[in-house]
Amino acid sequence: MRALVDEFALTPDVLDRSCYSDPVLCDFVLRQLKKPLIEEALVWGLRDGEWQKFIVDNRQRWDPRGKELFKKLVKQGRIRSVPSASRDGADTDAAWCREALESPLRDDLCGVLVSHAMKQHFDAVESVASVEKLEAAQWWNDRDSSTDVRRRTEDYLRLLRPIFRQANSLMFIDRYIDPEKPNYTEFRKLVAVALGYGRKPLIEIHRIQWKNTREGGRIYPSVEEWKRSFDAFLGEAVSEHKTRIKVLIWKDFHDRYLISDIVGISLQNGFDVDGKECLWYRLSRKQRDEQQRKFDPAANGRNLVGRFFIGDAG
Repeated sequence: MRALVDEFALTPDVLDRSCYSDPVLCDFVLRQLKKPLIEEALVWGLRDGEWQKFIVDNRQRWDPRGKELFKKLVKQGRIRSVPSASRDGADTDAAWCREALESPLRDDLCGVLVSHAMKQHFDAVESVASVEKLEAAQWWNDRDSSTDVRRRTEDYLRLLRPIFRQANSLMFIDRYIDPEKPNYTEFRKLVAVALGYGRKPLIEIHRIQWKNTREGGRIYPSVEEWKRSFDAFLGEAVSEHKTRIKVLIWKDFHDRYLISDIVGISLQNGFDVDGKECLWYRLSRKQRDEQQRKFDPAANGRNLVGRFFIGDAG
């Protein structure tokens, strides 16, 4: 099961037109990289962010498209700070590549993107790929927008941790999230992990007002009743992080998602756990934005029953 958000390292020479076998290829390659990197992935900020500083300090070297790509990665929060692998500094592309390969977080890395010339120095290393010959890298070809998921918390976290680590906003959208239902009791673990990285993301939970009874009917708890239920379920954990979570109760909706500023994911069966298998797939940016608007009270207020907060931001 491969994550729906891949993590790549990028040596600076990829942004440098003079490092290509033919400078004309630079524009084509950077266009090719743009969508995967700014919609589907995270890029490593090696040596605790020294990589970004190196890019900025040497900005006169980079092709205009390289500068544009870097700016978008920064603006969209797609650069993950990664601790240093060695005590020595990194001032060459080969050193940056070794930093990625020797990182203590190596297991999170899908691969290293380098220039054609740099690949010759790491020819035997499968996890290093020339951006001019990406079709030769199996790990690049294996990128996928969907994956089968066992409906267990540990499997959810395997896919969601890269998002939780980086996201500034998270919308858990599941019509059946219910603190009183056994198959949702582990949902609090997802919330705890999302809050555990110190970023204090803006978190929203969306569900419908009604729920089924054992007799096959429906009941419609009030917003106040839902607040008491969610406070008892998540209040202590949320307050411990000195933040709060917004819960929105809607008349009805059907599909289930995780929407974040990093990526949107369609969840076939939401966040419940029963051990069965289901399908998750990554939304396009357009689809993600559409769903985010759909669950914005300013755009769809007629279907909103009410809202409340869990916890105290302090």
